[in-house]
Amino acid sequence: MKEKPIHWADQIAFEVKNRVEADPVLKKIVKEKGYIVLDEKTPSGTIHIGSGRGWVISDAIAKAMRDAGMKGRFILSSDDIDPMDKMPSYLDKSFNQYMGIPFRNIPSPVKGYESYADYYFMQCIEKFEEWGIDAEIESTGKMYESGIFNNAIKTVLDNSNKIKNIFERIYDKPYDKLAFNPICEKCGKIGSTLATNWDPEKELLTYKCDENLVNWAKGCGHEGTLSPYDGNGKLPWKVEWAAKWISIGVPCELAGKDHFTKKGSRDVSVAISNEVFDFPPPYPSTRKSIGKGYE
Repeated sequence: MKEKPIHWADQIAFEVKNRVEADPVLKKIVKEKGYIVLDEKTPSGTIHIGSGRGWVISDAIAKAMRDAGMKGRFILSSDDIDPMDKMPSYLDKSFNQYMGIPFRNIPSPVKGYESYADYYFMQCIEKFEEWGIDAEIESTGKMYESGIFNNAIKTVLDNSNKIKNIFERIYDKPYDKLAFNPICEKCGKIGSTLATNWDPEKELLTYKCDENLVNWAKGCGHEGTLSPYDGNGKLPWKVEWAAKWISIGVPCELAGKDHFTKKGSRDVSVAISNEVFDFPPPYPSTRKSIGKGYE
């Protein structure tokens, strides 16, 4: 009799468990937090139904973990501290004034919601019960405010040369930025700020809200100094991804195929995770490789 093939979700759960059991760092984290399957989405506007495929997959893996006696947890985080960098065509033109401001600090286009981010993210998660998805919903902005990323932020800023070398090695071009985006204390924008100096003893960051840093948001010109902790800004995406893995304690995170291309986001984040945080990157897989669907 032909043996029944193992389901892909069970196979991933099995492989993640083996990786954790072989790594003392991951083993300790999982004992405390469980087997976290992480996914995230920026609530920049109406979220395409195609994003749901990734959430169904992550949920299936977490459920397979629980079926195997593992404490599987699917965490979906709203990257609501990201800046508005593009104006959706369906929005009223009055929202142009919020370009460069974190989505969580922009008012909702519809009454009854806390923010722009809350409104668009709720369009997805309000269907989870109907779809049978069991997810713990988090706000990346609130995680920054809670201090969960503080240690990672300090590590990144203290190791600016390592970050610089990683970017220059992978992209073969100069990288002269401090890897942190402060929220301007005057105008509230994050998309137009540039960190200019880090004082590791005082743990203070000097920055400028540059009028011409990007073409989609105009800075106010303010210059100031602030603590980078507790929600006063965010790490840039590829650095932030690695920071999430160690700060949240993530042994498994799938992603779209674009992140896995050569010199893509994962190449950079894995290098930062290994070389800056000394933390094992999570189980890698593209969602495209699962089943016969195409992403």
